Amino acid sequence: MLNELLITLTDLTSYLLYNINFRRVLRPQNDLRLVYYHGIGDRDSPCMRYLDDEILPNVFKAHLDYLQKNYNIMPIEDAIQLLVNDGISQNTIPICCISFDDGLRSVYTEAFPLLRARGIPFTVFVNTSVIGNKNLLFLHLLSYLLVCYGGLKISSIINRRIANIPPCPFEEREIGDWMRKNFEVVYESQLGNAILEELGLDLTQIASEEELYLDWEQIEEMSCHHVGFFSHTANHTPLGAFRNLKHVKNEIETALRSITAKIINSDIFVSFPFGMESDYGKEALKLAFSAGHKYVVEAGNGVNPPGRIRGNKILSRVDLGNVKECQSSIYSAIELRPMVKDRIKTLLRRRYLPFP
Repeated sequence: MLNELLITLTDLTSYLLYNINFRRVLRPQNDLRLVYYHGIGDRDSPCMRYLDDEILPNVFKAHLDYLQKNYNIMPIEDAIQLLVNDGISQNTIPICCISFDDGLRSVYTEAFPLLRARGIPFTVFVNTSVIGNKNLLFLHLLSYLLVCYGGLKISSIINRRIANIPPCPFEEREIGDWMRKNFEVVYESQLGNAILEELGLDLTQIASEEELYLDWEQIEEMSCHHVGFFSHTANHTPLGAFRNLKHVKNEIETALRSITAKIINSDIFVSFPFGMESDYGKEALKLAFSAGHKYVVEAGNGVNPPGRIRGNKILSRVDLGNVKECQSSIYSAIELRPMVKDRIKTLLRRRYLPFP
């Protein structure tokens, strides 16, 4: 509730500031603007129906118009190199880096042609277990099952298969939250396979038919056009849900081996699924750095003071996937919301109060 009120008030303030041409008074110019998306489309696939992970093509084009006009768009690795070498000036146009999570096929079919035609660099963080479309990430598989069979059917199967934890709810949009909260049990019990078996479904066939993800040929083609590729872990699991750190280590290291075998210099960054520290946990940070990653990318406040990046090696991005095409909304998401959230969280931390 507090987050929703904050966003509403911030967006109203942003609209007023933007339309009286009183902009960028809160955020330093040398603070990296990192923005990200998932896919481009209209959620037509059953694998995307219960997720907010696709942006309409016309809205995405409007975003690109705004970003090109207001920022120096650079590859993330170049931006970090500039920052490390003290080359980001407070007096120049702000630097923005664009990335995509999950490695969805629409990045190749929809985003890549647009970005390439405009000469805009970008980065893709891929879940390596689904490259080539022989598998589905659990959140996409769950969406598919909910669309085809409904929440009541899927929840009933789950509750028969798993005991000794709070029962799974029947409401479709609550089932995903339940799975994330109890993901270690879901993971170790191979619940997805159990549901598929009971329904007589073949995961490989579904993945092949949906063709949701990139394949290696598409990745290599984009790499030849200077698109950066890095790890988003192997299976897009909420790492912070694991008490057994072997699972976290396996998710990080399996993906790293897979992507570095194909793409050079792909070990610099790792983007953690779901993005917030409460989702991935401090142990995942340690394991990522010990595996060889130099920076961890998260979906936090979206604020990136140079000193903080040099110190903790964590980059914070802003999700633009649900942001409207109007310029004041984009301005709010990139310029105003991050600073407001950062300052409020700082204030609340000083008072020893939790803030989600």
